[in-house]
Amino acid sequence: MDGCQKLQIVDTMLRKINVPEDRINDFTDQIKEARMGQFMEHFNEEGYDWQATRNRALAEGDSLRLIKTVRRLITKGRSVDEIADDLGEEPGYIREISNIILSEPQKTDEAIMNALLPLCPIAK
Repeated sequence: MDGCQKLQIVDTMLRKINVPEDRINDFTDQIKEARMGQFMEHFNEEGYDWQATRNRALAEGDSLRLIKTVRRLITKGRSVDEIADDLGEEPGYIREISNIILSEPQKTDEAIMNALLPLCPIAK
């Protein structure tokens, strides 16, 4: 049983003994905040860099979106230069994506991203 299920059980029990709605919400909010606070403290103690992780996740999302778009436009017969121009991206980077898509069409977008992320202008 995970934490959410346990919290739902507590919520249900409080309702059955007629605890007012606002008190239930206050109580469950305190539990959620305490749990998140403990979670955050653990990672902060370990020196976890939240901002770097967030930036990396955003860069990966942008890269995946770009790769999916390039794949779609290549299948429609668009040239690398047209794609780069339309998307406002560096032609060299679009060419790298295109080369992988054309030479290894079975390769997933995620695998392409992992191969090219260090070259991605977004990640720098």
